[in-house]
Amino acid sequence: MKIVITEEQLKKLQESDNDLKKTKELVLSMYGEGMDIDDIGKYTNHPYELLVFLLKDHIKVDINNTQMLHDYFWDYVLVGDFFNRKKVFDDGSKLQLFPDFMSASIQFTYIPNHEYIKQVIGYATFAWDAERIFPIDLQEVIYHHDEYEMVERLLGNFKIIFEVPEFLKIKTLSDYIDFLNEIYYTHIKDEVDEYLKTHFD
Repeated sequence: MKIVITEEQLKKLQESDNDLKKTKELVLSMYGEGMDIDDIGKYTNHPYELLVFLLKDHIKVDINNTQMLHDYFWDYVLVGDFFNRKKVFDDGSKLQLFPDFMSASIQFTYIPNHEYIKQVIGYATFAWDAERIFPIDLQEVIYHHDEYEMVERLLGNFKIIFEVPEFLKIKTLSDYIDFLNEIYYTHIKDEVDEYLKTHFD
Protein backbone atom coordinates (compact mmCIF):
# COMPACT_ATOMS: atom_id res chain seq x y z
CA MET A 1 0.00 0.00 0.00
CA LYS A 2 1.34 3.43 -0.93
CA ILE A 3 1.00 6.14 1.73
CA VAL A 4 1.29 9.82 0.87
CA ILE A 5 1.88 12.40 3.60
CA THR A 6 1.43 16.13 3.18
CA GLU A 7 4.18 18.75 3.37
CA GLU A 8 2.68 19.98 6.64
CA GLN A 9 2.87 16.46 8.11
CA LEU A 10 6.47 16.09 6.93
CA LYS A 11 7.35 19.42 8.54
CA LYS A 12 5.82 18.29 11.83
CA LEU A 13 7.82 15.09 11.66
CA GLN A 14 11.03 17.10 11.45
CA GLU A 15 10.25 19.52 14.31
CA SER A 16 11.31 18.95 17.91
CA ASP A 17 8.40 18.24 20.22
CA ASN A 18 9.23 18.06 23.91
CA ASP A 19 5.65 18.14 25.17
CA LEU A 20 4.24 15.77 22.48
CA LYS A 21 1.70 18.39 21.38
CA LYS A 22 2.90 18.47 17.78
CA THR A 23 3.33 14.70 17.74
CA LYS A 24 -0.26 14.23 18.92
CA GLU A 25 -1.57 16.64 16.27
CA LEU A 26 0.35 14.80 13.59
CA VAL A 27 -0.70 11.33 14.76
CA LEU A 28 -4.36 12.39 15.02
CA SER A 29 -4.30 13.91 11.53
CA MET A 30 -2.73 10.77 10.05
CA TYR A 31 -5.24 8.55 11.88
CA GLY A 32 -8.07 10.81 10.73
CA GLU A 33 -6.95 10.32 7.14
CA GLY A 34 -7.33 6.57 7.46
CA MET A 35 -3.84 5.41 8.35
CA ASP A 36 -3.62 2.60 10.89
CA ILE A 37 -1.24 2.52 13.84
CA ASP A 38 1.31 0.31 12.10
CA ASP A 39 1.58 2.70 9.14
CA ILE A 40 1.77 5.74 11.41
CA GLY A 41 4.59 4.03 13.30
CA LYS A 42 6.53 3.42 10.08
CA TYR A 43 6.37 7.07 9.05
CA THR A 44 6.87 8.70 12.44
CA ASN A 45 9.23 6.13 13.95
CA HIS A 46 7.35 6.46 17.24
CA PRO A 47 6.90 3.41 19.51
CA TYR A 48 3.66 1.49 19.13
CA GLU A 49 2.79 2.05 22.81
CA LEU A 50 3.09 5.83 22.41
CA LEU A 51 0.81 5.82 19.37
CA VAL A 52 -1.85 3.82 21.22
CA PHE A 53 -1.56 6.24 24.14
CA LEU A 54 -2.06 9.25 21.86
CA LEU A 55 -5.01 7.65 20.05
CA LYS A 56 -6.82 5.86 22.89
CA ASP A 57 -9.43 8.63 23.28
CA HIS A 58 -10.11 8.56 19.53
CA ILE A 59 -10.22 4.83 18.73
CA LYS A 60 -13.90 3.87 18.72
CA VAL A 61 -15.09 0.67 20.37
CA ASP A 62 -18.29 -1.14 19.40
CA ILE A 63 -19.30 -3.24 22.42
CA ASN A 64 -21.50 -5.42 20.19
CA ASN A 65 -18.48 -6.40 18.10
CA THR A 66 -16.91 -9.09 20.25
CA GLN A 67 -14.14 -9.71 17.73
CA MET A 68 -13.15 -6.05 18.12
CA LEU A 69 -13.21 -6.33 21.93
CA HIS A 70 -11.06 -9.44 21.74
CA ASP A 71 -8.56 -7.94 19.26
CA TYR A 72 -8.28 -4.55 20.98
CA PHE A 73 -7.62 -6.24 24.32
CA TRP A 74 -4.69 -8.22 22.94
CA ASP A 75 -3.42 -5.75 20.32
CA TYR A 76 -3.76 -2.45 22.17
CA VAL A 77 -4.50 -2.80 25.88
CA LEU A 78 -1.99 -5.47 26.86
CA VAL A 79 0.80 -4.40 24.52
CA GLY A 80 0.60 -0.78 25.63
CA ASP A 81 0.92 -1.57 29.35
CA PHE A 82 -2.38 0.19 30.04
CA PHE A 83 -3.65 -2.80 31.96
CA ASN A 84 -2.79 -3.08 35.65
CA ARG A 85 -1.93 -6.74 36.08
CA LYS A 86 -2.09 -6.61 39.87
CA LYS A 87 -4.80 -5.23 42.14
CA VAL A 88 -5.12 -5.02 45.91
CA PHE A 89 -8.68 -4.57 47.14
CA ASP A 90 -9.85 -2.64 50.19
CA ASP A 91 -10.39 -5.87 52.15
CA GLY A 92 -6.74 -6.90 51.63
CA SER A 93 -7.42 -9.55 48.99
CA LYS A 94 -5.11 -9.57 45.95
CA LEU A 95 -5.65 -10.48 42.32
CA GLN A 96 -2.95 -10.88 39.69
CA LEU A 97 -3.54 -11.60 36.00
CA PHE A 98 -1.17 -13.37 33.61
CA PRO A 99 -1.90 -13.02 29.87
CA ASP A 100 -1.02 -16.08 27.81
CA PHE A 101 -0.51 -14.81 24.27
CA MET A 102 -0.21 -18.33 22.86
CA SER A 103 -3.71 -19.36 23.94
CA ALA A 104 -5.20 -15.84 24.10
CA SER A 105 -6.37 -16.57 27.63
CA ILE A 106 -5.98 -14.75 30.93
CA GLN A 107 -4.87 -16.75 33.94
CA PHE A 108 -5.32 -15.39 37.44
CA THR A 109 -4.09 -15.95 40.95
CA TYR A 110 -6.39 -14.68 43.67
CA ILE A 111 -5.35 -14.42 47.32
CA PRO A 112 -8.57 -13.92 49.25
CA ASN A 113 -8.99 -12.36 52.65
CA HIS A 114 -9.96 -15.73 54.08
CA GLU A 115 -9.11 -17.58 57.25
CA TYR A 116 -7.61 -20.70 55.68
CA ILE A 117 -7.77 -20.39 51.89
CA LYS A 118 -4.28 -19.62 50.62
CA GLN A 119 -5.02 -18.89 46.96
CA VAL A 120 -7.30 -19.58 44.02
CA ILE A 121 -5.91 -20.23 40.54
CA GLY A 122 -7.97 -20.10 37.38
CA TYR A 123 -8.81 -18.41 34.09
CA ALA A 124 -10.91 -15.32 33.41
CA THR A 125 -10.72 -14.35 29.75
CA PHE A 126 -12.82 -11.40 28.69
CA ALA A 127 -14.70 -11.99 25.40
CA TRP A 128 -13.37 -15.53 25.22
CA ASP A 129 -12.68 -16.69 21.67
CA ALA A 130 -14.29 -13.44 20.46
CA GLU A 131 -17.64 -14.57 21.84
CA ARG A 132 -19.80 -12.52 24.17
CA ILE A 133 -18.98 -14.62 27.20
CA PHE A 134 -16.70 -14.09 30.16
CA PRO A 135 -15.74 -17.48 31.56
CA ILE A 136 -14.37 -17.56 35.08
CA ASP A 137 -12.91 -21.03 35.29
CA LEU A 138 -11.61 -22.02 38.72
CA GLN A 139 -8.81 -24.56 38.42
CA GLU A 140 -7.46 -24.88 41.96
CA VAL A 141 -8.26 -23.73 45.46
CA ILE A 142 -5.29 -24.16 47.77
CA TYR A 143 -6.27 -24.13 51.43
CA HIS A 144 -5.19 -25.28 54.88
CA HIS A 145 -7.16 -27.96 56.67
CA ASP A 146 -6.08 -29.59 59.94
CA GLU A 147 -2.55 -28.21 59.49
CA TYR A 148 -2.23 -29.73 56.00
CA GLU A 149 -2.23 -27.92 52.70
CA MET A 150 -5.01 -29.23 50.47
CA VAL A 151 -5.81 -28.62 46.82
CA GLU A 152 -9.29 -28.75 45.36
CA ARG A 153 -9.27 -28.95 41.55
CA LEU A 154 -11.57 -28.17 38.60
CA LEU A 155 -14.23 -26.44 40.60
CA GLY A 156 -16.42 -24.87 38.00
CA ASN A 157 -16.92 -22.68 34.99
CA PHE A 158 -19.06 -19.56 34.93
CA LYS A 159 -20.02 -17.85 31.68
CA ILE A 160 -21.30 -14.32 31.98
CA ILE A 161 -22.68 -11.96 29.37
CA PHE A 162 -21.73 -8.43 30.32
CA GLU A 163 -24.68 -6.11 30.71
CA VAL A 164 -23.42 -4.01 33.61
CA PRO A 165 -23.89 -0.23 33.16
CA GLU A 166 -20.15 0.45 32.97
CA PHE A 167 -19.78 -1.94 30.03
CA LEU A 168 -22.71 -0.41 28.16
CA LYS A 169 -21.06 3.05 28.42
CA ILE A 170 -17.88 2.03 26.57
CA LYS A 171 -17.41 4.19 23.48
CA THR A 172 -13.63 4.53 23.09
CA LEU A 173 -10.50 2.52 23.75
CA SER A 174 -9.91 4.74 26.79
CA ASP A 175 -13.32 3.75 28.21
CA TYR A 176 -12.51 0.10 27.53
CA ILE A 177 -9.19 0.37 29.37
CA ASP A 178 -10.92 1.96 32.38
CA PHE A 179 -13.52 -0.82 32.38
CA LEU A 180 -10.87 -3.54 32.30
CA ASN A 181 -8.85 -1.97 35.10
CA GLU A 182 -11.85 -1.59 37.39
CA ILE A 183 -14.97 -3.63 36.66
CA TYR A 184 -13.15 -6.62 35.13
CA TYR A 185 -11.08 -7.13 38.27
CA THR A 186 -13.99 -6.52 40.61
CA HIS A 187 -16.19 -8.99 38.75
CA ILE A 188 -13.59 -11.76 38.99
CA LYS A 189 -13.22 -11.11 42.72
CA ASP A 190 -17.00 -11.08 43.31
CA GLU A 191 -17.56 -14.34 41.43
CA VAL A 192 -14.70 -16.15 43.17
CA ASP A 193 -15.69 -14.81 46.60
CA GLU A 194 -19.25 -16.01 46.04
CA TYR A 195 -17.99 -19.46 45.09
CA LEU A 196 -15.74 -19.65 48.15
CA LYS A 197 -18.54 -18.50 50.42
CA THR A 198 -20.88 -21.16 49.03
CA HIS A 199 -18.40 -24.06 49.09
CA PHE A 200 -15.90 -23.32 51.84
CA ASP A 201 -17.58 -21.26 54.57
